[in-house]
Amino acid sequence: MFARKFGLRRVLSFLREERAVASVFFITALPMLLVLAGLGIDSGAAYSEQAVLQNTADTAALAGALKLRSDTFAHVSAQAQSYAALNMPSSQYGIVLQPADVTIGHWDFAHSVYKICGSATSNSALTAYCDNNDQVNAVQVLVRREKGNTTGQAGGNALPIGILTLMGWDHWDVSALAIAAIPANGGVCFLSTTLVDMKNNGSITTNGCNAQFDGQLKGGNNDTATATAGGHIILGPGGSSSGVTLSPSTPLSAPVPNDPYKNTPLPSTTPCNSANVTIDSSHLPAANSNPCYSGNVTINGPVTLPANTYTFNGAQVTISGTVTANSSTFALTGSGTNWATITSQNNDALNITAPTSGTYQGIAIFGNPAGGTNVLITGKNSFNLSIVGVVYMPSGEMDFKNSSFTSTSCLLIDVGTLSVKNNLSISTPDNCSNAGVLAFGHASLVL
Repeated sequence: MFARKFGLRRVLSFLREERAVASVFFITALPMLLVLAGLGIDSGAAYSEQAVLQNTADTAALAGALKLRSDTFAHVSAQAQSYAALNMPSSQYGIVLQPADVTIGHWDFAHSVYKICGSATSNSALTAYCDNNDQVNAVQVLVRREKGNTTGQAGGNALPIGILTLMGWDHWDVSALAIAAIPANGGVCFLSTTLVDMKNNGSITTNGCNAQFDGQLKGGNNDTATATAGGHIILGPGGSSSGVTLSPSTPLSAPVPNDPYKNTPLPSTTPCNSANVTIDSSHLPAANSNPCYSGNVTINGPVTLPANTYTFNGAQVTISGTVTANSSTFALTGSGTNWATITSQNNDALNITAPTSGTYQGIAIFGNPAGGTNVLITGKNSFNLSIVGVVYMPSGEMDFKNSSFTSTSCLLIDVGTLSVKNNLSISTPDNCSNAGVLAFGHASLVL
């Protein structure tokens, strides 16, 4: 009996000692377990945040690169910062892209090397070349969530830490770098997606930018397509040329360029005036009223229209005399078989300068892509269409005969079908530093 009791006591004592040892071991290992758990959870959060930062950096770099061809460094930087803020709002993430973290420079495609162009300042237009005649062709951005990122935000915007705060750590520093560059055949200021039909001394000329034809380019008699000041003639996917004299004579190949306007929202058509309307100097809509018309509209000049987005919803618009619209957009839309058109002839003129801010920033004429060639602009008999900004009609049609299509400073054209007849010259200057436009181009991420 004694032995049995003695043995039982020994066993119970041993068990008590094992529990004590386990308790000591657990207490000793607890900090390490917390560290491991914290590393797993907090590093996972940091990895996820870094992916968001990288996507933001990629978007910001591409947005900035699309303005490289014809804008100031300040505008390139502002564009990159704006898109970074859209992806990661400062109210939630702090300021992730600082002005000092946006640079422009030259990307060497052959050697995958980026060089910052030191000659560019925030108040200067982009120079054509860096040192050693390397062309400005790239934007680099660095987006950050760091404790030291304190400009405009006291204490920085580092990623806060959860469990690891118990071990004395209070933040992660996370960042992402991206570079977007435009190759030598990037920067498109004239783009046709379907057909350009030229006859009898028709000409298309670009100045310092490229003309790209993603469909058929055909001519009949003394027709020319010319890209000057270092620009190129590009035949894109499905592009072909016949009967037109090209200069440079050997066209380049390129993919469909980036389209910065493809997500532009359609204008509101509610409410919309369905009556037939005459607009002249005595009958003008109020500025910033953004009128909509679905009946026939006649605009009699000479007249200067107030700044507005003018929405023509299936309206047939006739231009008579000289019509000028500053800080304005003509939006052509409709539905079914009823789509807006603009018609003019007999020495008439339509002069539109696009707004430099707002929903239709940089867009002088916007044609709803769903309308196809039913969205139509027709100009005949010495009609002059003068634009500062973008004519965005990627599925629409423009038909010009004995007319001119020009710009005093900046003109980008994206049109589905263009008919050029009888001594028509279309000139697209590329001096867009103050026009608020976004360039069509072939910018791509290189880092």
